[in-house]
Amino acid sequence: MKQLFTIISFLLISLEITSQVSITLKTPQTTGGTETACQTISLLPGFSFKATSTSGALTLRVNPSTCDPYAGQASSVSTSQNYIQTKTYTTDDGSRYMEAIQYFDGLGRPVQTVLRAITPLAADLVTYQEYDPFGREDRSWLPAVAAGNNGAYMPLANYKTSAMATYRSTTYNTASDSVAYSRPVYEASPLSRVLEQYAPGADWHKNGKGVKTEYLTNGTGADDNGALSCRKYSIIGSELTTKLTYSGGVYDPAQLYVTRMTDENGNKVYEFKDKLGQILLTRSINVLADKTIQHLNTLYVYDDFGNLCYVIPPEGFDKIKDYSDNSTEMKQYAYIYKYDSRNRCILKRLPGCEPIYYVYDKADRLIFTQDGEQRAKTSSPEWTFNKYDAFGRLIISGIYPSPASHASLITKCKDIVVTEKIDPNKYYGYTWNILPEVVYTGSMIINYYDAYDAFPNNTQINYRELLKYTEKSGYGQRYINNGLQLNTPKGQLTATRARSLMPDGSMEVGTVSMLYYDNRGRLIQTKSANHLGGVDEEYIAYNFTGQPTKKMHVHTKDANGGGKQTELYTYTYDHAGRLLTTTHQLTDGTTARPQITLADNTYDELGRLKYNQKGGLASSKTTYGYNIRSWTKSITSPLFSQTLYYNESYGGSKAQYNGNISAMSWKQNNESNTRGYTFAYDDLSRLLSTAYLKDGVKQNHDTEKGATPIYQTAYSYDKHGNIKTLQRYGKTTASAYGLVDNMTLTYAGNQMVNVLDGIQNFAYAPSADFKDVPNAPGIVEYTYNKNGAMNKDLNKGITEIQYNSLNLPSQMVINSSTAKAKNYYTYSASGVKLRTEQRYDPTLNQTPIGTTTPANDGLTHYKNTDYVGNIIYETEGNSAGVVSKTRILVDGGYIEGGVYHYYMTDHLGNNRVVVNASGTVTQRSHYYPFGTAFAENTVDEQKQQPYKYNGKELDQMHGLNLYDYSARYYESAIGRFTSVDPLAEKYYSISPYTYVKNNPLKYTDPTGMYVSEESVGAWLNAAFRTYTLLEIYQRNNTNGQYDQAISYLQLTSSNLEKIWNSENRYEITQLELGSIGGFSYDKEKNTFKIEYLGGFDDDNLYHEITHGGQYENGTLGFMYVQDSNGKIRAVPFTGVNSEIEAYRVSHVYAKITSNKNIEDINTNYVRSIQVNGNDIYPVNMNASLGHYLDGESQYWTIRLGLSPIGSDKTQSIVVGEHPNDFVKLNQLPFMKWNK
Repeated sequence: MKQLFTIISFLLISLEITSQVSITLKTPQTTGGTETACQTISLLPGFSFKATSTSGALTLRVNPSTCDPYAGQASSVSTSQNYIQTKTYTTDDGSRYMEAIQYFDGLGRPVQTVLRAITPLAADLVTYQEYDPFGREDRSWLPAVAAGNNGAYMPLANYKTSAMATYRSTTYNTASDSVAYSRPVYEASPLSRVLEQYAPGADWHKNGKGVKTEYLTNGTGADDNGALSCRKYSIIGSELTTKLTYSGGVYDPAQLYVTRMTDENGNKVYEFKDKLGQILLTRSINVLADKTIQHLNTLYVYDDFGNLCYVIPPEGFDKIKDYSDNSTEMKQYAYIYKYDSRNRCILKRLPGCEPIYYVYDKADRLIFTQDGEQRAKTSSPEWTFNKYDAFGRLIISGIYPSPASHASLITKCKDIVVTEKIDPNKYYGYTWNILPEVVYTGSMIINYYDAYDAFPNNTQINYRELLKYTEKSGYGQRYINNGLQLNTPKGQLTATRARSLMPDGSMEVGTVSMLYYDNRGRLIQTKSANHLGGVDEEYIAYNFTGQPTKKMHVHTKDANGGGKQTELYTYTYDHAGRLLTTTHQLTDGTTARPQITLADNTYDELGRLKYNQKGGLASSKTTYGYNIRSWTKSITSPLFSQTLYYNESYGGSKAQYNGNISAMSWKQNNESNTRGYTFAYDDLSRLLSTAYLKDGVKQNHDTEKGATPIYQTAYSYDKHGNIKTLQRYGKTTASAYGLVDNMTLTYAGNQMVNVLDGIQNFAYAPSADFKDVPNAPGIVEYTYNKNGAMNKDLNKGITEIQYNSLNLPSQMVINSSTAKAKNYYTYSASGVKLRTEQRYDPTLNQTPIGTTTPANDGLTHYKNTDYVGNIIYETEGNSAGVVSKTRILVDGGYIEGGVYHYYMTDHLGNNRVVVNASGTVTQRSHYYPFGTAFAENTVDEQKQQPYKYNGKELDQMHGLNLYDYSARYYESAIGRFTSVDPLAEKYYSISPYTYVKNNPLKYTDPTGMYVSEESVGAWLNAAFRTYTLLEIYQRNNTNGQYDQAISYLQLTSSNLEKIWNSENRYEITQLELGSIGGFSYDKEKNTFKIEYLGGFDDDNLYHEITHGGQYENGTLGFMYVQDSNGKIRAVPFTGVNSEIEAYRVSHVYAKITSNKNIEDINTNYVRSIQVNGNDIYPVNMNASLGHYLDGESQYWTIRLGLSPIGSDKTQSIVVGEHPNDFVKLNQLPFMKWNK
């Protein structure tokens, strides 16, 4: 048998191939090769094999992912039940498919859904919906694993048995739990309003830890400690003269609707609405340590048209006495909006910033904007301009230097439509007929659509030739029709140019990209000229269902093709489309390196990631554990392990039921003890303090300079979440620990102006504690520009920061006792960082690793970093010598010097351990809650690689210690950003400088801007489901029968990305049974609402997401109307083609309920849809139209006499055809379109 095992390879792998279920070998074998079974291989007596020079080796593989879950058996559908059975075929011959059965009760209500053989081990996943005697949804059960069920209906008793077996088993959860369902508690009235909602988990149900809702009316100031009182404000004036007034009164009792919501921890929030449904006030309650009840009030004030004009957040609510726009407190705290006669916002002012002006053309498209910094430029004020094509797509955006006033530009644009046409003979390929005084040389971003011949051929570099399409074998072909290549991919972005914004304010050529598609509209090839003069090429191959199977990236560094690097990614998936492996191969020049498996994934029976292994390293194999709600509970590997505690106590922590983390423990491979933190929060879920643990025991600081390792912290906040005080313990010398920071922070509004640290600065190099530089009394240590971005930090010696037109830094001057330097930053006009150049004096302390220290030669030393996609070039030195290195970022790690390095991360994506391909740990990091690293490793180790907290790049040069979050920079030592959140209006009640609502254990901020966390779960689920379906369809689309489905899934993927990255606020809400879903705009909240009907497929969700994407693309807008009750509504204005697109998208997701072909969804189909006997998409819009909102089963009648809805027309076309039709009946003269 020893000989047998030297010549036969047994492998457990994940390749996308078809195999036998079982293989039995019992006779001598003489032929080598590969045999694959998806379940078992049996070697019985009589089997033998000996390799020869002619036979080769015999490889036997067991690969579960290749199993056909339906092989040899038909589904056992329970024909005694009402059901809809759907098979989604994943191969062209029909041999493989995904099957789902939805069962209904006698009243037609869905009661059970069975996903047949969907789990990794081909078991069924079954969900069950119970109803109460009144027909309302009662218990909604989590999916149960049902092995051998084969699609059959499971009676409730049997289902419960399977559910208990699933969730009581520690195979799927870290702890046994018997309550695998959510349950509402209804109001005992015909309204059937939900009073309490309990999510899964025995602890929550047993202890009454649900979300509670009470429906009240307002009272007087004395009621409930004033919690039910509401001040009464009003607006006077119009357009730019509007003013906020307050007479000191409150609303009379019982005039407002009040909703009091109490979360699982007992934290209360009040919401006040008037009779028009406008939110007037939100009030959060915070009980302080001394039992004082603190109200945090955010006030909303509207004009007569329902436009939101003023928002006063909590600090302003308490401090503002003078409500004139230009009072100090109003400038510091208030959000102000002003509108023109068409209800378009023409002025906006954020707290601490100068106003932003907006100018629109006749078609309501945004043409000019000007912020405070642009207005104050000393050489010449400037405006940002936009131009559009005939379809309303943005084609050119740039800078227009001009002293023109706001009023003059409004007058100039109000009667024109700013549209340009393609003209390849012009410099940027477009005509320049409208607003010719806006010179083309100021263009920053130029987009091209539909064709490739529109790209200009008169540039110095022939980009058409340099970036032309070249077919790459194995990576698909450009759109082909009847054997001819067509270069007119209608509706697609075909090329784009983003100029480089240089540190001195000038612009250079920048990056130019061309994009090529196949006949399914899939991007198969991208070629880009990078800012270094080289070219980046990317080729993508797809499988039958549209999943990427491989991707090639070819990079050159210069115009001569130097520095060539070729990367090849490959991807494999299981039968349900779950990603199994990601491999990577690097070819350096012509030298091909071995292929490396970057990720090897295994999933549990509920579809959650169970194991992940990087680079084939046994020490990197990570096991993931979850609780009954699928919250991450544990991350375990030989290199790094972490356990999270929520509703449990650990180390004396208080249990948290609302998703906050009560405690965590962690351990790295070189440590004998387990570290830990307990967390305490206030009633707004802001982190108040931490206690440091060793093996679960709280550590106390024994003496002022004690030897006990301790890293506890404490925080206090103002009402906006600005940190007022911060204490941090840590390492003060190589062997001593103590209080390293004891800060008091002062503010002017939300802007930090001074920091006083009660701890004297100490010289321990690895420490990243806050350094408080003594300044003269009265000196303001931090100042800000007119856009609210910090431009001076005297504690770091930063005497000046200049910003480009994107409000990103362009230059920084540092002059302190430890550093003398100038930093220069180059960005693409699209906001991507291209280059940093750091010049410094090497004789001072803060010098980069690897730099020799010659005699003082001023700022002749430098460190330059160029970012070309995932390839980073670093060069440092001076005239005496240069040191260069290249780092290639790959999924989950990077390559440097030809060696792969892998990140071991915690639940937030913080890089805790970096391990190289040989298993050697090269960097370890422990973090305080807000991201500062413990001072436990050497400076050299800290600088091995810069990507750390949240996986973000840390700039440590000159003691900056700033994380780059793309949209802005973050200083972890004080837990705040250096500039205003670009999406500050999503979170009126908190400071635009705070980090993740001061709950850094629960949330992350991927880009410095973030989506409403209330919708993140639904959004990620939608994205994951789209990705999964896309993979399934593309993998099995061998004869093109899924082309249309794939194109609509790709459309949804694009829409999800656009909405996620949008500056608009979106909320996703699942409606109750019997409601009608919709896409609407809430003027009061300035929020777009996606409301959908839940169910097995949630196809209605994707229908409404499509409308969201149409709004972002500018093909759908809203008209403000008044319903029969006088309430202002925002009704979608669109065409039948938009509805056809949305219904086709939902059809792709509706595996269970749809039996139509995509092409059957056409104009006639859409126009035939009725609700309660009424057409909801009438030909002339002369019948009922609308959505189900606010619990009212009401449809609105709009009689505008517009042209038939049979063709999709852009807003500008409709306005041009019907200039007077927008002021009819009781409709307001305003349309909202994406700007």
